[in-house]
Amino acid sequence: LLTTELLKKHKQNLRVYETESSFEDRLKVIGLPDNAFRKADFNGLWRLAYMDSFDAGQRAANLLNDLPHKRRWQDEVNFRLFSVIGSIKFLRYLMNSITHQNEFYSLGRYEMILAMSPLLFSHIASTRESGYKLYRGGTIVFQTYFEHELIGTIPRRHLVPWFHSSNTKKLRTLHQKLLQDGADEWYLVKIVPRKNLYEYLPPDNLALFASFVTQHFVSRKNRIIPTLEHWIPNCGARLIMNPNYTKPLKKERKPEITLPSQLLKSVPLAANDYLEKMTIYTEFGELTPSQVLTLFNEFINWSEFHQSPFVQAVESQKPKQRALRRLVDDEDTLIDATDDPMPTHRKKLNNVQ
Repeated sequence: LLTTELLKKHKQNLRVYETESSFEDRLKVIGLPDNAFRKADFNGLWRLAYMDSFDAGQRAANLLNDLPHKRRWQDEVNFRLFSVIGSIKFLRYLMNSITHQNEFYSLGRYEMILAMSPLLFSHIASTRESGYKLYRGGTIVFQTYFEHELIGTIPRRHLVPWFHSSNTKKLRTLHQKLLQDGADEWYLVKIVPRKNLYEYLPPDNLALFASFVTQHFVSRKNRIIPTLEHWIPNCGARLIMNPNYTKPLKKERKPEITLPSQLLKSVPLAANDYLEKMTIYTEFGELTPSQVLTLFNEFINWSEFHQSPFVQAVESQKPKQRALRRLVDDEDTLIDATDDPMPTHRKKLNNVQ
C-alpha cells in the first residue's frame, strides 16, 4: 500500500530495497520504474559496516553509491526513507556514522519514517526518569544527534512474522510490558538529524563526545565528580561552585511525555543547561541529554583537558572498530524485540532534491 501511494506522487528518484528478488515483478505491475529496484537489505547496513571494519572493505559504501550525496550538514533534507525496523542495530549504525563522519553521514541530512516496536522507541525516547534498561548512553547520544517525533501507530498484525507470545508469566518489569505492547501495535516515528547540531557540538568533538558518554554511562550510578576527578584531579570544586550557572528567568515548559517517561517529540538542545545543585553524590543518570552535553563542553574547555588521561585513553583506542563491535554486544539482548520483522519488508528511499 505504501509503495503504491508513493508511486502516485513520485516516480522519479525512487529506490526500493528488497531482499527477495521475487518481489520485483509484483512491484513492476504497480508501476515501479525499471531502474528503481535494488536487491539488498538496507536495514542490514550495520552488518556490512561491521564486516568492512575487518578487511577495509567497501560493502556499505557500495550500497550507498547510487544515492545523492551532500556534504553540507546545514542543507535541507536530502532524501526520505520509509522502513520497518525491529532492532537497535540500524539506529546505532546511524549514530556511529555521525560520530565518525563516514558512510551514511556523507549523504547529508535525511528524514526517516520508521515503524518500530514500543520497546525500541523507548530506547531512543526515554527520559532520565526511566529505568537503567531504557535510559542509557545510547539514548543520550541519539537525542543529542537527532530530532524525533511519534506520529502514529500501526497494527502489529500488518507486519510479518506475526507475534506469538508463549510467555504466560505475569509481566513484572517495564521492559517486559513494552515488549508485550509490541504484540498489538507498533509506533510510526519520524527521525531527522538535528540541523543545528554543529552549533552545540562541532564535528571535531563528535568522537570525543561519544567516548565521554560511553565511558561514563557504563553505569548510570557513576558519580560525576569522583569520576571526572579521575581524569582531572580537584575539578570537583569548579562543578559545585559553578560561576556559569544562572537561574532560569522563567519556568521552562516541560516536554510532552507519555508513560512510561518517554518524549513524544524531541526537545531543543541547550548550550548552558547546568544542573542547579551539583554535589559529590550527583550521578550521571540524573542528567538530561542537554545537561550531559553542557558538562562535556565544560570538561573539554578546562585547561588541563588536553594533558588529561581521558584524551590519552581516547587516542589509544580505535574508536571506529570499537563502536562497530559494540553493535553486537550483550546490550542487544536488552534492546532488540524478539519479534523482529523479517528483512523481506520493503525499504524505500525517496530522493526529494
